[in-house]
Amino acid sequence: MRLIDADHMKEELLWGNVFLSAIQTNTLVDLIDNQPTIDPESLRSKGHWERPSKLLNIVNCTACKTTFPGDFDEFRYCPNCGCFMENKNGGSYVKK
Repeated sequence: MRLIDADHMKEELLWGNVFLSAIQTNTLVDLIDNQPTIDPESLRSKGHWERPSKLLNIVNCTACKTTFPGDFDEFRYCPNCGCFMENKNGGSYVKK
């Protein structure tokens, strides 16, 4: 999937060097306008922090399997892969 600038595409259809009839141009503009808008954040992968041991002060990202020392489990995003972190209840972590 590729995100595009729909407004720019419509401008090109209406004012660019595209040789279409008025009916064809209006049909394409309507088709573009009727497409669903996606939330770019929905494309970001999701994971959560897991603590492999209660004795060691480390956490692992479930997406990239990278281990971090300390209290990284309070960060909303993995600094290695950028994955959005969800807590066990489905909500997001908040950095303190």
